[in-house]
This record gives sequence, structure tokens and C-alpha cells, in this order.
Amino acid sequence: TVHPQTREATASIRAQLAAARGEDAVWVEPFAVSLDRLSGHLRGQLGEGEIDLSGDNVVGELEGTVPGTGYYVVCGHYDATGVRSPDWNWRTDPAPGADDNATGAALVLEAARVLATQRFPWSIRFIAFSGEELGLLGSQAYAAAAGAAGDQVLGVLNFDMIGYNHLCERVEVAANPASRWLADLLVASSAAYGLGLRVDVLEDAGARASDHASFWARGFDAVLAIENYLPTDSTHYAVLQGLYRVNSQYHTTAVVADILEKEGNATVAEI
Repeated sequence: TVHPQTREATASIRAQLAAARGEDAVWVEPFAVSLDRLSGHLRGQLGEGEIDLSGDNVVGELEGTVPGTGYYVVCGHYDATGVRSPDWNWRTDPAPGADDNATGAALVLEAARVLATQRFPWSIRFIAFSGEELGLLGSQAYAAAAGAAGDQVLGVLNFDMIGYNHLCERVEVAANPASRWLADLLVASSAAYGLGLRVDVLEDAGARASDHASFWARGFDAVLAIENYLPTDSTHYAVLQGLYRVNSQYHTTAVVADILEKEGNATVAEI
């Protein structure tokens, strides 16, 4: 979140959203990062040198045709970590994050590009969050501000880790009871367009391990689309049924693009 390479990613995402939506429809929203939160994630291994304790969310908007109808959010985080690699040094070692969560960030950018010529009564905000790996910091800041401003957030589609599964064209959609309608829409969309994508729904208000949970906390409807909830759970029914292989590279320096099943990532984007 606070590494200089993440700042480069911020600029790249902003430029790509601006190419799709126009400069005036894109903005960057900074948020504060607690030194204690960073230290806790790194198990105290902060290293030497100054740290810029801030992060950035990047927002692009497709404006609706009817004022006052609110907006949907399509989102994914773009920060990454290698904390599960032994002796990982966040200052000098890579955190490629190809699956977690370059896949979700790519979906956000592609959705913004594909929908650029479309118009809907409501608006759509395409958001790349940072700070997710430190405890959903970016999405918490955004959702808190949206709640305080009285934003009419109609629904949130959050994508986090959607490109690793080589065994099955499948995605798991986590929803709380209030957000089940969003999950059902994704199931229906996949069926209607004949995508051949298996969409499993997990209705569990405790499934909070990504940015959708920040919106649940503020009373907004939101779902998480993920290759498997959780990606390292060897007892999950999808693992036991041969639908998913545990992602042993999760949160390590080994999560590079070569491990991804790119066709599956594209299919998830189509729903």
C-alpha cells in the first residue's frame, strides 16, 4: 500500500480509467494508513527509512442519465503483499499479486472500457481500492465517506482473486442475507448468456475477508466474487470435490502471471 511501486500502479490505473471515461470522470481519493496497522501486518519488520503513511483509491464514473438514481460500484483492490514468503522484506522484495488482486483490478478496468459507450439511468463507479491487505483500509474510508454523505449506493460488485483456478470454470459469490439478490443476479446473468461458468453462492454474513465487507458495515448491499472462499481452505467442499486446488502461492512472491488461468478470468468478467 505504501510502497513506491504501488504509487506507480495508482498512476497507471488512473490513466487507464481516464482513457475509458475521460479525465473529468476520474479522481484519486487519498486515505490515511496507521503505522500500527502497517507494523502489525509486517510483524514489526518496518525496516529503515521514512514511510509515506497514505494510500490512494482510484475512482472512475460512468454518469447515469437520470439524476438522483444513485450508483452501483464495480471494484477490486490493487495493493498486494508477499507476507507469507519466509523473510519477506517489503521494501526490497517483490509482491507481484498477479491473482490477489491484479485479476480483480483488471476486471474493473475492462468493465470500465467495455461499458464506456453504454448509458444507464443510474451511475456506475469503477473503483480500484488500496489498503485491502492492511485491513480493508481504502474501502473502509470510501464506504464511511459514502455513508456520511448519504450516497445512494445501489449495490457493490467486488472482485478479488478470480484467475487461479485451472480445474473448473467456477466462481464463488459471497453475500450476506440482504445482498443475496445481487448474487442471484450474477447466477442468472451467467445462465442467460450461456457462459459455461459455475457460479456458487455462499450466503454468510461472516464472509468478510475483502472490500465488500466495508460496505456491509455501512448497510450497503455488496457481494464478493472470488475463485474460492477461502483460497487456502483445504476442507472447502470445492477442494474435496476436485473443483479447486488450494492456492499455495497466496500472499507470496510466487504469485506471478504465469500461474493464472486467464480464460477463466475473462469468463468471470463477462458476468
